[in-house]
Amino acid sequence: MPLKMICSSHAHLMDYPGLVDEIVAEEARAAVAAHRDMVATYDPELVIKIGDDHASGFGLSLMPPFTVGVRAFGVGDFHCSAGPLYTDEEGARDLVEHLHASGVDVSHSYKMPVDHGIVQLLDHYFGGIDQVPVIPIVVNCGGDLRPPLARARALGEAIGHFVRDKLDDRRVLVVGSGGMSHDPPLPVFKDSPPDVQRRLIDGPPEWTEEAMAARVERVLDFAREHGRGEGPLKPLDAEWDEFVLELFARRDLDAVCAIPDAEITEKGGRGAAEIRNWVAPFAALDAYSGGDYIASRDYYRAIPGWIVGFAMMHGQPIGDTSYV
Repeated sequence: MPLKMICSSHAHLMDYPGLVDEIVAEEARAAVAAHRDMVATYDPELVIKIGDDHASGFGLSLMPPFTVGVRAFGVGDFHCSAGPLYTDEEGARDLVEHLHASGVDVSHSYKMPVDHGIVQLLDHYFGGIDQVPVIPIVVNCGGDLRPPLARARALGEAIGHFVRDKLDDRRVLVVGSGGMSHDPPLPVFKDSPPDVQRRLIDGPPEWTEEAMAARVERVLDFAREHGRGEGPLKPLDAEWDEFVLELFARRDLDAVCAIPDAEITEKGGRGAAEIRNWVAPFAALDAYSGGDYIASRDYYRAIPGWIVGFAMMHGQPIGDTSYV
């Protein structure tokens, strides 16, 4: 059975009206709808979802580079689904054992909190977090002690081998979300005052309805400023985004992984570190197909009002015609 791959930015402000010109919003939503149709045509039996956390569930008291969710629940941020994910527990356990045997150290969780970095694309592509079995994997993209791009590649390669060797009887879709250039209004630990550092170490608060609403409104204020070309957030860098997307389109993971982390944050902003969530799915498809795959670019637009360079791609083995 085949393995397919989709990578997309998670535009968590997409569902909030008035932030961008409606023509731009409809164009982006149409691109998402095209991906949703693609996924429906393939009809995956298992989704391996790779994303990150935005200080919604993980704190720096213990921050693994990679965490596999044996069981997981959505915190319900930014209109995303809340509650238990329909996880493939046995598949997740088997994957953890395979990753360890492959030399990729991962943590695992039976109570993994996930935010829009995992949930949004499950909502967009499947209509919820209870529709298809999923193995969620959270990559630490937010901290300054995040894993190198090469380790994200090793994670993806091991996933590709796992699908090839252990899941040849199931249609598997690997989905990565994050990037491209964006500079979300989240604190940087080493540059933060002691009280902010303590909050980052202790982890997020209990997400009451009031606390979540206050967080959303704060981000919306930044988005409105960013959309006007104002405020403290780094401007989107469409030129850098195009450079990175071209490397992915050329299937040149060596070149992607050679980009210094300092350059990623300098040119792309703090959120550009999420290209790790693209490296892993590309590496999975590369390993699964023996390098015999195609990668197609589906959409890109810098959208300041959503604080993101919004990009979408998909990939499949050469000769596989089951995925339009």
